[in-house]
Amino acid sequence: MTPDLWVAKHPWWPHAAEIRVGLAKHTDYPEVPHLTRRDYGPELVELAHFALWLYWFEHGKLGARPAFDARVPKWAWDVLAKYQAHHRKPPPKPPAPEPVSIWKHPPVLGLGFETAWEFTSGQYSPEQLAWRIKRAGGTNWSIEAMPAHNEDWFDRFVAAGKANELKNLVWMRADAWQGDVPPSWEAIQELLGGHDWDGVGADIEVFPIYDPELPAKITETFPSLYRTTIVAGMADALFYADWEKHGWDCKTEAYSANIGQPPVPGVAGAVDNDAFWRGFPRNAVPAPANWGGHGSGPHTIPILEINLEGNPGVEEQLAAVEAWGRNYSHWIAGSLADADWAVYTP
Repeated sequence: MTPDLWVAKHPWWPHAAEIRVGLAKHTDYPEVPHLTRRDYGPELVELAHFALWLYWFEHGKLGARPAFDARVPKWAWDVLAKYQAHHRKPPPKPPAPEPVSIWKHPPVLGLGFETAWEFTSGQYSPEQLAWRIKRAGGTNWSIEAMPAHNEDWFDRFVAAGKANELKNLVWMRADAWQGDVPPSWEAIQELLGGHDWDGVGADIEVFPIYDPELPAKITETFPSLYRTTIVAGMADALFYADWEKHGWDCKTEAYSANIGQPPVPGVAGAVDNDAFWRGFPRNAVPAPANWGGHGSGPHTIPILEINLEGNPGVEEQLAAVEAWGRNYSHWIAGSLADADWAVYTP
């Protein structure tokens, strides 16, 4: 579809673009529908390409030009102008001195595996999957709490993790609850305090988050619980300031296929560079000898998407995270085929 036809097909298209780059909320433009992958897959890809182009254009055109229209359409220039007017400030400077994570031995070091629906679907039991992860050399795994509603599996998940010497983390959406009612603070307290977790992850992909006080609340109530954000691409630095202020690390959805980038070199390095410029701390991953260009070492833990949304298997993506050693994660454990497990299992 040519650029001008997006506006012709969807009169609300420029407003959807403003929402995508954090200039507006869904409540500002109620005519913009909820864009699901099933009903608006091409539209979501186009908006993702646009957002990447905007951030690339606005922040020094570093690296290869994102896969956005060669002839930039008028609506994109209009939204860029609004973005520039909203973010009038001098060029960003690297953090000085470079902030360092408060977590010296975080539970996400090593090979990690994210889980979501593996147990409710019957694909694995917690005991089966924990054994397979340990056999592959995994050190940590995490389970989705909200909105996947895995409550019935938490106790077995933690027990299986401990039995296989895995660190147990829980993660939840902390941003938009499209159609669902956001959890109360009491529910989050019960979730985090009711089980023996080694850490918590907060998935933030839509801005602003529904409860601006959430980073502070979790930190103040559970100060010794390891905490990390989980981000998909990078919005403006202001959206992460409170998370950084309260000692949250950063995991990134370093997916490749859905933004038109090959898995090698992939986007892991690009989003780590973005995290550095947005003030996320240098984390505990040992600095590789060939690290350069954005701080003294990694500021993120990459998550590779395996065999989903056009992304390839494990082996094809290893070069993208070579600099991290074995300090990255997989979305999701249930999408790994036997050939993917074989990469790690003799």
